[in-house]
Amino acid sequence: MNNCFCVTFSVILLAIVSIHAKPWIAEPRTDARFQHLHKHYLNETAMNKDHEKAIFIGASTVEKWNLNGKAIWNKHYAPRRAYNYGINGDRTEHVLWRIENGEFNGLKAKLVVLLVGYNNLSHKDHPEDVAKGIHEIIKAIKSKIAHVKVLLANILPSGHHNSAIHATNKLLPKEADNKTVFHLDMTKHYESSPGHINTTLFIEDKLHMTEAGYKVWYKAMEPLFAKLIA
Repeated sequence: MNNCFCVTFSVILLAIVSIHAKPWIAEPRTDARFQHLHKHYLNETAMNKDHEKAIFIGASTVEKWNLNGKAIWNKHYAPRRAYNYGINGDRTEHVLWRIENGEFNGLKAKLVVLLVGYNNLSHKDHPEDVAKGIHEIIKAIKSKIAHVKVLLANILPSGHHNSAIHATNKLLPKEADNKTVFHLDMTKHYESSPGHINTTLFIEDKLHMTEAGYKVWYKAMEPLFAKLIA
């Protein structure tokens, strides 16, 4: 009976914490996949901290470079010692927690590519709060890796929450000083007309990208990416 009560109380407590989560306050996820990938990235860092030159970090759009974008990644990023630290489902607070809890410890990377925030908006977080979370992530990255540059990509358009995406993206350019933090707006590359996504670049969910979508990302980012890791 006591064990049942404890389990029930724990579930309720986790639900309360989740409801009141703040996008700018580091918080882990409790699911097994998150914990597994966090440990994997800790090991990746420990084994390759002197080798990693560029890090991509974010949620599913980043992680799926390993799936839909794999051929492009293997051709253009793997040879330049880029590593993927994406986790499907992450919000800003989860990325912040990962950085603060070892994933970037001891890294000597020259560049971090950051794309995150969509899951916060689908979670009904306000654009101003999401932007504040992104700001805290950038601070954490710079505190962990000396002399690093951050390439902040805007949240990509999708078939969902585009008004919130647009409102959040309007707040992101102010993060860039064009010395250590650089902003990249790729919105127009993913739209067939303003406010309408090019559906050929997305799978059926109108959120995650096809291989063609990742090719667009590569081409849109390459001039700045190449400059920053030179």
